[in-house]
Amino acid sequence: MPLATAYDPASPNEVAPPLPSAPPVTIGPSSELQPPLSRRGSGPGLIILLPGGFNATFGNPDTLPEGVAKPLDPLPVQKWAEEGFAVVAITLPEDEMELTGDDATFSDVLNQIREAAEALKAHPSVDIKDRFGLVVHEEAIIRALLLDSDRLKEDGIACVVSFSNAPPDVPSDMPVMAHTCIPQIPEAEQLNGATPNMKIHCYPSTTPQFVFPYSMAYNTAFAGSAHTRNLVFLRKHLGGPTFDLEAIWEEHCYWEFEGRSVARTMATMVAEPYVNHVPTMTGGIGREKLTAFYRDHFIFCNPPDTKLQPVSRTVGPDRII
Repeated sequence: MPLATAYDPASPNEVAPPLPSAPPVTIGPSSELQPPLSRRGSGPGLIILLPGGFNATFGNPDTLPEGVAKPLDPLPVQKWAEEGFAVVAITLPEDEMELTGDDATFSDVLNQIREAAEALKAHPSVDIKDRFGLVVHEEAIIRALLLDSDRLKEDGIACVVSFSNAPPDVPSDMPVMAHTCIPQIPEAEQLNGATPNMKIHCYPSTTPQFVFPYSMAYNTAFAGSAHTRNLVFLRKHLGGPTFDLEAIWEEHCYWEFEGRSVARTMATMVAEPYVNHVPTMTGGIGREKLTAFYRDHFIFCNPPDTKLQPVSRTVGPDRII
């Protein structure tokens, strides 16, 4: 079959497969369940505690100063759903929280976590019903949660990820990955050796909001590192989700270089992808611009005898190099 040499919108290969789509489900006044945004459409459950007022601050691109470009990185709920998790997001109260085990607000948060766990157990997209992950983006509540780990375990919480300035100062009898803003050495090494079940990572000279793309503290490199670490941690303790990245990559390369279809090449990517061909400084950021790049400047511009020759391949938890 001859290779396509020009874009033909009428070609059957240019009928774009639908992107994964699943509407969120409201659980309560401040909680919502987002089913997985993956082709598989099912996966383990994850509960995220977002800081108070999140939608008006760190979740709102309008808060970025004029002239600051909107990052391509999605917000946490979408990002984890694209990784194949069913995600319940709970937005915490906006008031400054000084929480203890006897605090009424804390009791309400525990009840919301229980409701979230029950919603995950009942939702058909959740394929692992007996254990869930908990990601905590509110420093004031982390200590109280770890002190009440028996309650978390009753609700099926199997592991905790936290973001804070300093590591939680309490022992934990459940796996914890703590992302902190303390200097790398020597504090982290000392704490990692003295805190069983807790792995501490350091991101100096920032704040715990560095993973939120609309925060002025957002740091692309740190956010990427934290996400990959979390992904490995959650997969280990939840039993998934895992995908065959090589198969996805092979499919992408087939449609880009052999099948020569813009629509099907783009269908192998997330909702808002980017490509940067470093040697030629070309590519595209976002679905619209990347589609135009593939259509007008790349896929149909390659010679007919183009072939891919692997030189080396390193497969990571969320990338192929």
